[in-house]
Amino acid sequence: ILFKGGTRDQVTSFACTMSGTITSDFEMLKTHLLHILQAHEGMRVHSPRTNGDKKEQVLLPRAALKVLDAAEEYRKGVEYFNRVVEVVEKMDNYEMMVSGRVLQEILVQAGLAEAHHRLRTFKASVSQEVQETSNTEDSSVVSFKGTFQKLLQKGVSPEDIRAAIVSQKVELVLTAHPTEAQRRSALKKHEQMLEHMKVHDAKDQLTPGQLEELNDNIKAIQWSCWRTNTVRRTRPTPEGEARNGMLVIEETIWKAVPEHYRRLDRCLKRVGVEGLPLDASILKVSSWMGGDRDGNPNVTWQTTKQVVTLLRWRIMELYYREVDEL
Repeated sequence: ILFKGGTRDQVTSFACTMSGTITSDFEMLKTHLLHILQAHEGMRVHSPRTNGDKKEQVLLPRAALKVLDAAEEYRKGVEYFNRVVEVVEKMDNYEMMVSGRVLQEILVQAGLAEAHHRLRTFKASVSQEVQETSNTEDSSVVSFKGTFQKLLQKGVSPEDIRAAIVSQKVELVLTAHPTEAQRRSALKKHEQMLEHMKVHDAKDQLTPGQLEELNDNIKAIQWSCWRTNTVRRTRPTPEGEARNGMLVIEETIWKAVPEHYRRLDRCLKRVGVEGLPLDASILKVSSWMGGDRDGNPNVTWQTTKQVVTLLRWRIMELYYREVDEL
């Protein structure tokens, strides 16, 4: 990453800061997760899904925490791997399953930290005009502003840039696959976690009470995720797949597409041409869900009709909400 007119030391400092931030985010999330799990170590709960009979089981066996301790030692060197093997060999099936779930949740925290970091890095690069260098051969441009600047340097006129943008057609196709097993409730919790992480970025501006409340909210979501089945127990129906697809539209596309248009509009005006036409339709969203009859024998014309009706109903609700806010 290069700043405009910046030195290599500035670039190195920026990269180190970004790397340190994602590490601290992950360590924060992992520490909170292990804290709430250790607080419930040995807690016994009823599990009605064991062979169809209610059975009391330990929510977090001690062996699961021993695996984490052994894994931390393994970071010191390969010779510590036998310690991990010894712990696992003494486990029964249930302890192995819970241990795997603990490691899975830690990986989820790492994924959340990375997702948040990617957005934060993008915003930082745009605000600092990163990668706007005199090197016109540099193709690693992350912003519309930087891209337009490079096109202008290569002799492309502002009018040609606008004409290419207006005539552009991009189709986003949503699909569903039986291997996509994450539940809608889990995805919503992850979205809430990312919102809390945005607030955590400004922790230096929070009062001690606000910071404690923020950490409690993060722990509450982590505990809720731990007590929620991460995968579906039954095969999802086409209607269920469509509902999950609507979550992507409602939480991401519905907000991102207008912002995408506004950014293009601002950048076009900066180079001296008119913005996008009011009727511009650059992005189109399509979906396989509920209509994949050649790939899913359970999808019939009745299924397609139900899914289309569901999607129309949800889109009308979104439009109604926007109009109501006006």
